[in-house]
Amino acid sequence: AYTNWVYVLGSLGRVEEAWVALDSMERVYPDRLEWNLYDRWWVAAVAGDLETADAAAQKLRTAPDVAAGWRMGAVWELAVTQAMRGHPAAARKLLGDAMSEARSAGRGQETHYEVDLALLLRLVDGDTHRSAALLQGGDRLQDRLAFPPITGEYLLLIEELVSSDLIDEATAILDEWANRGEGDSAGPVIAEYRTLVEGYARAGDDPAAQLAALERWSSELGCPRCTQWARAERAERAGDLTKAAELYQNAMGVAERTESFPLIRVVGHERLGRVYEALGRDADAADHYARFAELWADADPELQPRVRVARERATALGGN
Repeated sequence: AYTNWVYVLGSLGRVEEAWVALDSMERVYPDRLEWNLYDRWWVAAVAGDLETADAAAQKLRTAPDVAAGWRMGAVWELAVTQAMRGHPAAARKLLGDAMSEARSAGRGQETHYEVDLALLLRLVDGDTHRSAALLQGGDRLQDRLAFPPITGEYLLLIEELVSSDLIDEATAILDEWANRGEGDSAGPVIAEYRTLVEGYARAGDDPAAQLAALERWSSELGCPRCTQWARAERAERAGDLTKAAELYQNAMGVAERTESFPLIRVVGHERLGRVYEALGRDADAADHYARFAELWADADPELQPRVRVARERATALGGN
């Protein structure tokens, strides 16, 4: 219950309350080292305290008698904080190492890390091309999936494929899932997601129609936070900037996924700066541009042009 409460508070951006709950959990359950360290990383990452986040992840990675799954999870945590710093090359290496370890150990989790890497690349790059290339690379994606399936991971993969406009691949995953004898237990979920994927496919290349399809997706799942970032991107492409600003702001305030929330709270500032400037909200734009430039001040060289633009726009629009 403590872990769930810490996660919920962090997911809502209520960082101070999450720290209090985490301190209580660590006092009451000092022997639950893995969960305590994971939650410490989560709250620190959401708060933007990357030193504390990295310290928790490193401790989890090197602690004795910790299961391999937890250690590999710590590698993913370190990859997220590297991406938050604007170091995608380091994040790619960490998740690449995790994929190799999973493949060597026969754990069947390499596709999970592949999806995580695609997600980080899409958020850092601001487009879908590299993440799509990664998800399409190698053997058929459905042949690389763990079985029996973990429903949450399959759904995450399908959503990431749709966000990267890989509709054929998403449909193939649903077909493979259905054909692997999961019809009795997962049939309703498969049918529901098939309907949603088909609805998005009918939107074609029209971002306004894609946005409408994702809005239906969120509504029919009864999940207002689901696909928020993808909807914001489509709204911006469609020129519905007021809607885009609302969705980007919501995505930064309430977590859709553990995998992306801390990073969204960084790159979202660049998106909001751009959208608010287009809307003529100069003060808001300047604030977000300045915050993004501060967070990525030490980003990798290939990302520095974006940092420079954000800094210049913040100054031009009246920021400090």
